Amino acid sequence: LLASAGPHTLARTLISLEGIRGSVCEVLVFVQERDDELMDVAEHFGCGVFGFDRKIGKGNAWLFLATAARGKYILFLEEDFNLVEDATTSLSRLSAALSLLSSQSCHAVRLRHRKRPGEPLWVERSLLSRGSIPPSHALHGVHFA
Repeated sequence: LLASAGPHTLARTLISLEGIRGSVCEVLVFVQERDDELMDVAEHFGCGVFGFDRKIGKGNAWLFLATAARGKYILFLEEDFNLVEDATTSLSRLSAALSLLSSQSCHAVRLRHRKRPGEPLWVERSLLSRGSIPPSHALHGVHFA
């Protein structure tokens, strides 16, 4: 999980993950620019916490977390997107995704809710306000019904 927005946002996201915590190997949090308050929140929820004194960018933070992870599969999350389904449904979706991955039917699975794909969905809001979404961000606006 990447964290930078603020302690209340991170806490809200970690609370939304409580129902699936027992089914995942670990929850790792990377704090951009090593914010002590964010690190305290992550530690309070029992997460492994990492951070550097300077911003290293999302890509490098993801690579750092992937290297630190102990599990075979990685679920990439950002702190401002909460799980919107109940724990049973979320675990069912994760199980289906793991089946696809373990059967080598695919190399990655993107999970999005059909009607609530992410809130506040900043990418969509900011790009649509300009009139169009560039091809590099097209998948942010694709939701399956």
